[in-house]
This record gives sequence, structure tokens and C-alpha cells, in this order.
Amino acid sequence: MFLVIDKIAAIVTEQGGRACHAAIVAREMEMPTIVGCGNILDKIADGEKIIIDGETGEVKK
Repeated sequence: MFLVIDKIAAIVTEQGGRACHAAIVAREMEMPTIVGCGNILDKIADGEKIIIDGETGEVKK
């Protein structure tokens, strides 16, 4: 069975908090995650590679 989560290195969401589903799944998978980034999808193109810093909450192109 193919799962997208097996192909990604991190998770970034526009909504959510520390207890949201994405944060819980990421924590279980020990994956860097930033939740609650507002309109981040307006600033990132499909397929564009980004760098995230899960400790500071920064998303960089």
C-alpha cells in the first residue's frame, strides 16, 4: 500500500495547534512539523522544495 506520508520529510499546515491530528501523527513519526502557518499555501507553489525549522517555526524557500 502506498502512503504519501512515507514520501515526505516534513509537514506544514495552515491551521492547527500542538494537539491537532497532523501534529500528533508527526510526533509519532518523529517528523519535523509546523502547524498553524496561516496562508502559507499562497506563498509556496506545488512541488516547490522548502526548508522548515520545527524549533523556530520558520519556513524558507
